[in-house]
Amino acid sequence: MKIICIAGGSGSGKSTIARFVYQKYKSNSVVLSLDDYYINEKQQIEINGYCNFDHSGAVDCKLLIHNINDLKEKGSTLVPKYSFEDRGRSIESITEQYIKDVRPSYFKYIKSQELISDIVIENNKSVSDLELCINEINCIEN
Repeated sequence: MKIICIAGGSGSGKSTIARFVYQKYKSNSVVLSLDDYYINEKQQIEINGYCNFDHSGAVDCKLLIHNINDLKEKGSTLVPKYSFEDRGRSIESITEQYIKDVRPSYFKYIKSQELISDIVIENNKSVSDLELCINEINCIEN
């Protein structure tokens, strides 16, 4: 079993890349999205004292690890499904969230991952970058 992690800031194209890779390997692959492991707003406030969906504390890492172990051991698992509709957002709230949470969290948690990544793709929608991902996966596979 190979685990391919795709990191990036909010709206950076992680889901697009995941779908692209999935289409190449769908017969023996599954996509787990961290979005589905978000702790809801009320629980975040109870646990962390605040709510920030761009902070690592917003993700139920224990459940994610449990699901990955299930996949390794049993070949299947029950994955939660997060509903973004529950967040009730406007353009103003999205802009405020970007300035207050998204951008600072990107530099605090994500940007440094480039140093340990096998591939870094700039968000320019280049098909050749996506093909580079597939080539790298094929090299790892063999």
